Amino acid sequence: MTIPHSLTHTKVTHSLRNARATVTILLVDDNHLVRELTKTLLRQVGYAVAEASNGQSAIQQAQTRRYDMLITDLEMPEMDGFELARHLTKDRAALPVLVLSGALPNVVPLQELQKRRWAFLPKPVDRKELIRTIDNNCLGWALHTQPGSSPQRSKLPIETMTTTV
Repeated sequence: MTIPHSLTHTKVTHSLRNARATVTILLVDDNHLVRELTKTLLRQVGYAVAEASNGQSAIQQAQTRRYDMLITDLEMPEMDGFELARHLTKDRAALPVLVLSGALPNVVPLQELQKRRWAFLPKPVDRKELIRTIDNNCLGWALHTQPGSSPQRSKLPIETMTTTV
């Protein structure tokens, strides 16, 4: 018996949405419009999203809630995205981090990104690349979590994305 593509696609989409619903992302960007657009996109595909406009606010939120991924702008006043990510991964080295930046590639410290196994996407962000990067970094453990157990990250490598200009 052949299952119509539309039914299998619906089942996969439903399963993916359910898996994404188990993931809460902390989104940090000093640009309100970027935060709103990114938050809207992530919620549309099923992710739960909390937001902060700066590093200090993000740290305060992370003290009261455990997030499954950090997405941060690189260049922010007071505390840049790298400093924030270093702080939040100090006690949680396995926390997936995605750094976004509109800076020129030669300004982005790619060696540190690779060393820490953090993902990177340039701004403006391609929405498909954004979702693919988040899925790759978060759903490896979310899909393998047993009911009633705490999430365990899979051994899947964290993808580091870079661009050349």
